[in-house]
Amino acid sequence: MALTTDGQVYTWGYAGKVGYFSWMFAQEVGALGHGDKKPYFIPKKVTFFDTIKSKVVQIAAGLYH
Repeated sequence: MALTTDGQVYTWGYAGKVGYFSWMFAQEVGALGHGDKKPYFIPKKVTFFDTIKSKVVQIAAGLYH
């Protein structure tokens, strides 16, 4: 997960239980914020914050955040 200086959030990685690696993750729904369970291995912008016209100032990530 990354936060730009202008408040945009980008995420990448496995998004939840789907496909070959589903046994590795406890996440049942999309965890990357893109509205799906697809894995993204190139940073993809989370557009939700644009739709509600919000600027993100801080993020937290990890298993126990």
